[in-house]
Amino acid sequence: VLTFDTTKPPFNDRRLRIAMQHAVDRPLILEQILGGQGTLLQGQLLTSNTFGFNPNIRPREYDPAAARRLLAEAGMARGFNTSIATRSGRYLSDVDISNAIAGMFQEVGVRTSVNVVEGGVWTRMAGAADMGPTHIVGWFSLGDADFASIWFTRGGQRGFWHNEEYERLFVEARSTVDQARRERAYHRMMEIMHEEAPAIFLFGLPSIAGKARNLSGFRSSADTILRLTRATLN
Repeated sequence: VLTFDTTKPPFNDRRLRIAMQHAVDRPLILEQILGGQGTLLQGQLLTSNTFGFNPNIRPREYDPAAARRLLAEAGMARGFNTSIATRSGRYLSDVDISNAIAGMFQEVGVRTSVNVVEGGVWTRMAGAADMGPTHIVGWFSLGDADFASIWFTRGGQRGFWHNEEYERLFVEARSTVDQARRERAYHRMMEIMHEEAPAIFLFGLPSIAGKARNLSGFRSSADTILRLTRATLN
């Protein structure tokens, strides 16, 4: 996802965040840069195979005209300067994706630079809660929404957006074993995220692994952890 820092201008304005969502041609990036590997996120943080995914949410489509209109409504008809922070190689094609998004932002008048930083600098930026206006980050959407949705809570300490209803529902969902109640909470949480647009929900990326021909007993896992207890080199 491309996360906005909503605590500071200009992305404390919801209209600008939604404008930027309309500015990004996600299907084009998926096809041209990722070779069709992965899926488009459906206007929310969760992938469709995760408990709590809300099937009623539709992503905002690529619409440069809508982006320009919202920019004008927010008093930014002439655009503004911003940046995207990313690491190189932490996520699949992360720098290429960042550059493509920067180019798409430029198309609607938002002048965007890409700040590629190494891991140590990234860690210091995260520790200081100063990632710049936007940054590329990934997380896991596995099994249950609790695992992914904590990212945007205060306790997660990784998001730059806070919503009290979202916080309350997160605690409610992890405080009961009533699955229907939990699902309702997660559905509403995803609605809130869609309405508030704290990020551009880009892609669900596959875990791609390669192995030597003489390695047996190894299977890649969705959480990317290497489990080698049954692996053998022949």
